[in-house]
Amino acid sequence: MLGAVHLNRPDGPQVTAYEGVTAALERLVPHSVAVVVISNQGAVGRGEHSLESVMDSNERLMTLLDPARELIDYVAMCPHSAEQQCRCRKPLTGAIDTIARYAGSPVGARWMVGDRVSDMELARRLGVPGILVRTGHGRESSRRIRESELAVDVTHVADFATAVAMVVDSL
Repeated sequence: MLGAVHLNRPDGPQVTAYEGVTAALERLVPHSVAVVVISNQGAVGRGEHSLESVMDSNERLMTLLDPARELIDYVAMCPHSAEQQCRCRKPLTGAIDTIARYAGSPVGARWMVGDRVSDMELARRLGVPGILVRTGHGRESSRRIRESELAVDVTHVADFATAVAMVVDSL
């Protein structure tokens, strides 16, 4: 999760920015690190939210985190439920493949930062280090990962700013 909480509410998804996310994104700029945001929004596929309400939520997220549109390079969202078994839903690579086609070149992922088990499974599929943040769904995901075969492939950190610090330190 890129520093925002999507709350499932009857009136549609809501977005709140975590403190420090924009500053963390700004730390990546001098290093020319492309930031790609990919989310699964299965509530659309299950009919719980409209595609329009989720797109509005994504727009609010961008306004909160990157109002000048200089920090986040690509945003992709899978609107399908897990039962629909599409290729764009994490942990499959369809969203990354779509971004690569749009960009006109392969997207060479070097890290995967997220708060879900599916994010860390995608990291494994891409062959990159997974960094699990303990914000959002991260606490529960951390417990589940520690009990799984993914445990050896994932670094657990407190938040997005800590994950970005790890990325910057590795450059």
